[in-house]
Formats: sequence, C-alpha cells, structure tokens
Amino acid sequence: MEEVGAPGMVVAVSVDGKTVWKQGFGYADVENKVPCTPSTVMRVASISKSFTAMAAARLMEEGKLDLDKNIQEYAQSFPEKSYNGEKVTITLRHLLLHLSGIRHYSKTLDKPKPPKIESELSEYYITKQYSSVTEALALFKDDPLLYKPGEEFLYTTHGWTLISAILEEVSGRDFLSLMQDNFRRLGMNETYADVHNKLIYNRSRYYIRKNGKLENVPYVNNSYKWAGGGFLSTVGDLMKFGNAMMYSYQYKADVSNNNENEENKEKTQNRTPGILKAETVHKMWHQVVHRKRERNSKLNENASYGLGWEVYPVMEQFGCCPKWQLEVCHTGGAIGASSILFLLPDTNSHIPVQGSTSDRENEIEVSLCKLALHSDSDVQQTSVNKDSNEKQCAVKGIAVAIITNMQSVGLTQLARDLAQEFDKNLRSD
Repeated sequence: MEEVGAPGMVVAVSVDGKTVWKQGFGYADVENKVPCTPSTVMRVASISKSFTAMAAARLMEEGKLDLDKNIQEYAQSFPEKSYNGEKVTITLRHLLLHLSGIRHYSKTLDKPKPPKIESELSEYYITKQYSSVTEALALFKDDPLLYKPGEEFLYTTHGWTLISAILEEVSGRDFLSLMQDNFRRLGMNETYADVHNKLIYNRSRYYIRKNGKLENVPYVNNSYKWAGGGFLSTVGDLMKFGNAMMYSYQYKADVSNNNENEENKEKTQNRTPGILKAETVHKMWHQVVHRKRERNSKLNENASYGLGWEVYPVMEQFGCCPKWQLEVCHTGGAIGASSILFLLPDTNSHIPVQGSTSDRENEIEVSLCKLALHSDSDVQQTSVNKDSNEKQCAVKGIAVAIITNMQSVGLTQLARDLAQEFDKNLRSD
C-alpha cells in the first residue's frame, strides 16, 4: 500500500472456506479520517464480469441460454454485424471470452502508435445516467467490429453490457434485480450496484495521484456498464463468492458406493450442491484464450482467459523446475479503485455427495447459507453448530480478496504471494 501511495486498502484471506485474515489499512475517507475496516465498501470494477458470468452460467444450466447460438436470437435490439463486408455471427461464448470483436473504450485499435491506457479515454468518465442496459447499447452497437468474431482476443467491457441485455431477455427480469437475487443466494448482502445517489453505508471515497499529489477522482456514472464494471462490494462478500465457486468446482454429485465403510458414509452424507454444477465451473475455468501477460515478471507467459475469469492453468514445463498450480482470478480497475479476487483451488479435492441431485435447486439455498456464514468471520448470529457448519462447507483451497481506493494499482502479484504463503503454511501443518 505504501509503495503505490494508496490511501486505503482492505485484505481478506480464506483457507479451505474459512476466513483466517480480514483487515483494513489506511483510510476509506482521507479528509474525514474514516479508517478502512473489513466492512468498507469499494468499487470492484471488472470483478463484476465474474459475477455476471456466474449469472449467465445459471441460466445456461436452466436451458435458457446456449453458448453457441447467434446472439440475435436473444438480443434483437443489437444489430447484425459484418466484418470486411462479410456478415458474421457473434455468440455468447465470443462475448464471455472477449472474442466478439466489439470495441472497448476506444473506437480504434490505435495502430501503429501505442494504445492509450483506458483511464485516458473519455468513455471512462461518462456521467450520463442510462435508464436501462438496452439504452446503454447505443454507446457502441452501431460501431464497426475491430476483429472478426472468434479470431482475436480484445478485452471489452462494452461486450458485457450486451451480455446483460441478453440475460434480461432470457430471464424476463431487470439485470440488477437478477443479480441481486444471485447475490442473495450467496449471502452477499454488502454487494451493490454503484448508484451515486443511494445511501450505501461504509462506502469509501476514491482517489488518484497526480504528480505525486493525492486528489479526489471526478464523478462518474457506471450505469452504462453494470455487468462489466459497475458493482461495489466488500472483501467479505468477495470471499463468499470465491468460496462458492471453488465449492462448485470441487463438488462431485451422485456418488454412491455400497461397499464404502461407515466412516466414509458419514463424511459424504448431507453434502449439498453448489451454486453451479462442477462441470459448468470446469468449463468456465478451462483456459481458452491465451494472453500475453506474464504470470510472474521473470517466469512463464501463461495467462489465459476462460468464461469470465482469468486462468493460469496447471503447468510443468521442465523437470526439477516449478510446477504451477491452477490459479483463477479477476482483477478490477475503475475510477479511483483497484481490486482482485484470486483463487487457488485444490484440484485434487472433490466434495462427494450421496444420492440424487434432483432436488438441487432447493438444496442450494441451504448450502449457500452455510457457506456464507462460514466464509465471513463477522457473521456470528446463527444457532448452527460451528463444527457442523465447517463440516458442511468442505471447500479446499485458498481465496484472496484485495480492494483499494486508489486507481491503477497492480494487485495480482501481491494476491498470488499471499495465496502461496498461506498454501505453503497449510501444507506444512
């Protein structure tokens, strides 16, 4: 925090589903000397994309969405597109993977000159209130594609606004209402749309440094990009979300073995399913699009993008050299804020469950309530036995969440170092 001059930062770490460290540093409001605490609410920016990807995945599991259908079947308000005079098809898969060719904040590729960073672009500072995600499509829907869909990775927040319009169409619900319902299921009660005039307790102020001097950032209105960068949250809620995703990733359904011993039967009974099916999360976290971004400045250019997540896959290039664990994360950068949710799931662990999952939807509510209680040490108002609760939330892995009220702060290496340190200590115990 001191290295980058951030006025405030909040950090949380969970080990196997249990929050072991959650602490605020510095100030959420410098002028009024309001300290950062674990309850401080900040912009999480592009981590919103992972929230939205989870909502899309739930609708896919319900049979309401197809990754590979033409988006025209879902969002008729978005015009048909062409590239170099040829009609092209954009799919939901393209959008989730940033392969649609839809532009980001710049209307050009800025070649051959170096591209501007997004905080230098005018669209980053929009102040207009958009009444709906469909209205927000007007910002970019008539602009030409910069690449042919499916051919090139082009990170685009606008593409996620189109995803939100699709989710509204297939669910029959307002996007923010749909997301609040998903947050409720996860126990994320301190995650909100970044609405300026709404009273949101513990909300931080936001800062930038210009010529070494700390300044308040200008007002912006994020209603044009709810899905791609418009949510606020706390590190506690990010822990709940990350652990719920790892639980789903590790959950193994329909396991029954008449020959297993009584001890194993006791361990496997009463396991409830995750917010998503394991096979769905495996698809989301499967590396698809390689990005030229180093995992470590000295090692391994192995970053890739999955369905709404940045993925560093398991890899061992040479004998007697580092073997990389699966790492899954998303960073966020917004006006006056930076963030990361970093997950180090145990890929060898499975959460076994006896019996059928036909009542999966009903069981999810119970499972996530227990997980939400377990992953937030501030929540103690429950009559559930602690040992029983921990038994139910059998997540295996490390989650790290960091939020700060300073713009353009790189947090990936810090989050990785924290995750690896706690993982090392866990293995040594």
